[in-house]
Amino acid sequence: MATDVGPTNPREIMARISFPALMLLSAVLLATPLLVFGDTDVGLRCSTTNDRLDSASHKFLSDCGQTTFCTGATNGTCQPRQCRRDEFPFGFTNFTALPPLCQNGTYCPDEGSGCRPLLAVGNACQMDRDDQCSPPPNWQDLASNQNFNGSLCLKSLCTYANATLGQPCMIDNVTYIDAGPDGQQISNSVARHNCQTPLYYLSASRCVVELY
Repeated sequence: MATDVGPTNPREIMARISFPALMLLSAVLLATPLLVFGDTDVGLRCSTTNDRLDSASHKFLSDCGQTTFCTGATNGTCQPRQCRRDEFPFGFTNFTALPPLCQNGTYCPDEGSGCRPLLAVGNACQMDRDDQCSPPPNWQDLASNQNFNGSLCLKSLCTYANATLGQPCMIDNVTYIDAGPDGQQISNSVARHNCQTPLYYLSASRCVVELY
């Protein structure tokens, strides 16, 4: 006796599936990316003692992923980031909730652990994070496209871009290494200083008049 194995043609199979079943299938498929692109490392053990900068690119690294941060040095866990620095931060997708930007007078640290008050001059800051430093009282006179409201983070210390003609200045030399399109390493050396720009520029460790 022949056995009815049902339709084998895809069009016939879809025709026999009820509308509620199709809706349920669609919901399952839409929910699947959340499992793939979500914060898969939330709850994993970590330690902030492993927070570091990549030796070549100087990018911030930790035990946690790009959308999470480590909560402590001992018994720490990876948790969703509490703030972001950029409008469109790297690592987040359409299926990952964006943390908030920080308000004026605060900054988001590299690890994204939450907004913090701006740092006074002389305090330790994270590499190249001029935006972590409080502006000087005369920030309007010192602000340029080479600092953040007249403030700088040089050698991981907050300072002002206020060195003038003939004064010795602080110099921060950093070399960035990254892979080029052909796989070869490309290096880029950047020297930053606290001369008041654009009025002065660096020469022999002193500020001199900018030549136009």
